Amino acid sequence: MTHLYKHLYDVLHAKYPNVKYLDKDNKTSLGRTTITGWQSDAIVYSDRGTVMPDANSDALCNEMMEANYMINIAALKAHARGGITLGAKLHFGSHGNHIVGGWGSFHLHEGLIATVDNDVLSSGVRGKYRMYRVLTDLMGHEKLGRNTVLFIVDGLWGGVEATDRGYKWKSTPFNNDWPNSLFVSQDDVALESVCLDFLRAEALVNTAFNNRPFFPAVDDYLHQAADKANWAPGITYDPEGDGTEMPASLGVHEHWNNATDKQYSRNLGTGNGIELISYKSFTTANQPFTKLSGYKLYPNPFTESIRIESNNDQSLNLNIYTINGQLVFNTTMNNAYSWNGKNQSGSPLPKGMYLIKLTEVKSGKIVMSEKINYINR
Repeated sequence: MTHLYKHLYDVLHAKYPNVKYLDKDNKTSLGRTTITGWQSDAIVYSDRGTVMPDANSDALCNEMMEANYMINIAALKAHARGGITLGAKLHFGSHGNHIVGGWGSFHLHEGLIATVDNDVLSSGVRGKYRMYRVLTDLMGHEKLGRNTVLFIVDGLWGGVEATDRGYKWKSTPFNNDWPNSLFVSQDDVALESVCLDFLRAEALVNTAFNNRPFFPAVDDYLHQAADKANWAPGITYDPEGDGTEMPASLGVHEHWNNATDKQYSRNLGTGNGIELISYKSFTTANQPFTKLSGYKLYPNPFTESIRIESNNDQSLNLNIYTINGQLVFNTTMNNAYSWNGKNQSGSPLPKGMYLIKLTEVKSGKIVMSEKINYINR
């Protein structure tokens, strides 16, 4: 909904000269590509004006509506009204042509927590669970959150507010240094859950955060994105406004066991939720992890079956996940296995992107993690 400014364009274009860089206005003389137009009412907010009276719907640009997929790169920050601002809230900048407020997004802020910046004690605070959350609509929209194949949170620096400078982090493992981190997942719900835990751990020891990550119900939008049972009473999330509600679950939400160990249910072996894998777990003698040789995966994309081959003399766990992190198939293999696109009970799965992970049974070491594409003939 805004311009791509010179200080960003110059750096990006120098590195990737063949990429098209969109701008809302005609900036062809500056190297930008002008957006071709907008599709009105592309987002229809599911509160139907009861929470955000000035925001019944918004437009999306043609390029976003027609994209085969997106990659979402947000920053690791807190926020004076939402408590935190990550990939979901990044889409406050994805719309345009709203009749109220021009190109702004202030009409959406009533769907957050605090009605006044950093004031969670006001009478207007929306701090209870199971209230309408505009961020859940954005995560569930078929052309926004559900059309994104990779979610990244840039934590090279960490912000205490959306518009403030970065601060060095005091919490472990950063220890008075910049966070120096990238958080990556194909499950937006899981990714934002983990980033919230890191932001909370830092806010406990860094007063500059003003307790924003501890706003009441700060993770309500994640509860609702993870499970339809947590939707606000009277709300059916249908962000396209076409009469079809969004999926009952967009991913997994949980919090770690503690800020020291940073373990989730898959790390602990107690459930099929989040697994947090750090760079350190992929290193041996300070050498970065790379995919081990001796493994083949073909054909990819595939129409009927995909073959996984290994020259490893150990038994391997083969897990297949949806891009939202849901485990749909698992088995144990040795030298080879052919997967036919069916789930554990033998029912055909929808065509689309999946993730294959191979792990040594004995050591637990991940030896392959690859995206595969199940397509029509």
